[in-house]
This record gives sequence, C-alpha cells and structure tokens, in this order.
Amino acid sequence: MAIELTTSTETDKENGSVIWEKEVSVNNGETSDWIILPSGVGRVEKWLVSLITSGSARVETTVSIRSKVEAGTAVAYAWTAGNVSANTSTTFENVAAVRVVSITGPATIEVRAY
Repeated sequence: MAIELTTSTETDKENGSVIWEKEVSVNNGETSDWIILPSGVGRVEKWLVSLITSGSARVETTVSIRSKVEAGTAVAYAWTAGNVSANTSTTFENVAAVRVVSITGPATIEVRAY
C-alpha cells in the first residue's frame, strides 16, 4: 500500500512555491506504507527526512517506478544511517518513496520538500 502526499500541501507566502509535508507513525515492529514523493515540487527536488524514535528504527527508500510502489513490489534500500536509536535527519534526492521501519518501540517519519 502507498500513501500519497495529496492532502499535505501549503503555499509558501513569501515565494508562492508549494511545500510538501507528511508525518507517519508506526508502533513496535511495524513498517509503514510507502510515502510516494511527488515530482516537481518546489524549486528543487530535495527531501528532508527526519526519524523520531524512542526505540530503534530505520528509513527505507526506493527508486522503483510508481506502479511497483503501489503494488508492494518496490525494491527497498535502507538509508545509510542504518538502524538508529536517536532522532536522525538526512536529505534525499531522486527517490520515489520512503517509509519507516520500527525495530523496537514507536517511530515517526517526517518528510518535507524544500
């Protein structure tokens, strides 16, 4: 299953560009649905991804095509930070979707275009 960012928009009043934001949480041992990152958002396609956890978790990304993401057959890649037990942020470019994987405890992923 995939989560689209169609309801998480707001307009930057200063420059009129669209900013995308999404927050998804999972419980102990759960994996979220993919969050599909729309193309052509803002001035550049960079995504700030923050992981907030009180246990251990990781972020996974994919560059698979949308139909594979939606079908649940996308190839997942763990982010370079691996499993973390502290709040961690990084930026991504050229990814199609992201998701959060809880190893232990609850975890939340925040995704922003900038």
